[in-house]
Amino acid sequence: TSMGFTPLEGMVMGTRSGDIDPAIIPFLVEKERMEPQAILNMLQKESGLKALGGASDVRDLLAREKTDPAAKLALDLFAYRIKTRIGAYIAALGGVDIIVLGGGIARSSVMRERILERMEYFGVKLDQKANAQKSLPNRIAKGKTLVYVLDVDEQAHMLKLARKYLKTA
Repeated sequence: TSMGFTPLEGMVMGTRSGDIDPAIIPFLVEKERMEPQAILNMLQKESGLKALGGASDVRDLLAREKTDPAAKLALDLFAYRIKTRIGAYIAALGGVDIIVLGGGIARSSVMRERILERMEYFGVKLDQKANAQKSLPNRIAKGKTLVYVLDVDEQAHMLKLARKYLKTA
């Protein structure tokens, strides 16, 4: 995960801003006369892909990207931010053997390709045929660094952990 103290830190998401310049907050308070709670609401619920491309769902943006420059920009930025985050983690770890993609991005072969393009330097060689397959889990890259796609159900996992915690509390 790329989240920090809150889910606002890290990746740009469907409605969340992701990493931004912290100076935006006093700017919005002073210049736009926004209240702190309104800014927080905007950063959590009205930013990200929704603000950039007009939709929070990658599938909607993919359907419109050929005719809508804003949708294309949102998808390009999304893939770029994921790619730079992966690169940062690889550098911090001194290399990796496997990259695992999960969640919403894992469901789109187009987005997986965008994210992994130009990552040959890290030993990632996308297998186009494997990437086109819909069955998960799936290995979609060969080369020095393997890439796997997993279907992640975060809500079910959180529910399982909560139930376990409640039984022991």
